[in-house]
Amino acid sequence: KEPFPEVALLTGARKKNLMVPNEEKRKAVAAKPLWGFRHDPGSDAVMGLGFYPSVAQFQYFVGSLRKTGFRGDIVMAVGPRKKLKRKVEEYLRNQRVLSYPFEYSCSQKGMSRRRLLATPGGCVLDDWYVEGDSRGPRPLALARYEMYETWLRQYSSTSYALVLDTRDTFFQRDPFAWPDLKRRRRDPDHAKDLYVYEENGHKTVGSCRWNRGWLKGCFPNQPSDPSAPVRCSGSTMGSRDAMLTYVDAMLAASDEFMCHRKGIPSDQGYHNFLILSGRHEQNGLRVVSNKRGHGVVHTIGALNGGDVPMAELGPLDTKWKIRDPVKGFITNEDGTMSPVVHQWDRWASE
Repeated sequence: KEPFPEVALLTGARKKNLMVPNEEKRKAVAAKPLWGFRHDPGSDAVMGLGFYPSVAQFQYFVGSLRKTGFRGDIVMAVGPRKKLKRKVEEYLRNQRVLSYPFEYSCSQKGMSRRRLLATPGGCVLDDWYVEGDSRGPRPLALARYEMYETWLRQYSSTSYALVLDTRDTFFQRDPFAWPDLKRRRRDPDHAKDLYVYEENGHKTVGSCRWNRGWLKGCFPNQPSDPSAPVRCSGSTMGSRDAMLTYVDAMLAASDEFMCHRKGIPSDQGYHNFLILSGRHEQNGLRVVSNKRGHGVVHTIGALNGGDVPMAELGPLDTKWKIRDPVKGFITNEDGTMSPVVHQWDRWASE
């Protein structure tokens, strides 16, 4: 609840030295953060799309992250400025969230915020680019990758970024303080690593009807391993350059296949297609696929999903043994506290 001190973010990095790959080919952006805030080019960053009506909904994401001691940038697209409530503005400003307002026009009116993410009819970003939005209507779940690209361009090659779904994510530890990650960042080739996070092992791209449908419906002639784990598109991490390569690939696949025009609005199909097809390796990345309960992000939603046999369903503590029975926090499989918990809302009653 305490205001976050801006002085803590001054790392001394200079924007003119950022050397962003292919910067000369990238579109000029008109969008800017509120209140004169500036990105800290030398810091790590957590990014997401989230426009919510109450402070409480932001606190799950922003408040829990600041409570871990994270002193880097939090960057969020927060929807139309005119719809931001005064208390929400005060909270985001106090926590020094780089808040990007944006206007959008959608083919269907009056949809909820969550449905805007996945509406097949799509939306156009009215004021994000200097020369307008040339991509045409697409779900905001896809348009957010253009926002990620905008933000990644503000950081140095030494920075890491974690992009996340914001509605159903909270933090328990600083995600960039993960010991294995800190050690890996000392290696000379660390910048090519792309960290992706698997859902429950019972759920594969062949067994889950949703993920199977997204892949077969949009990439019918592409090779796919039905036994491959589902990697969630709601959490991806890497160096600035690895994340730019990833985001560029997501946008290129969206432009190539246009799944949303086939009634498939989810970005997760693209996310898994790029992994399964080997396109990331072709682009020079090394995909680090973390099993559920291993690594920075712990995606717990599918533990009570339809792919889990009835005999194996049960509470997070006594059955799955990933909830500390005394302190209540979520743990990884080795018993350590999970830095990031994704899809917690499926277990809200616990």
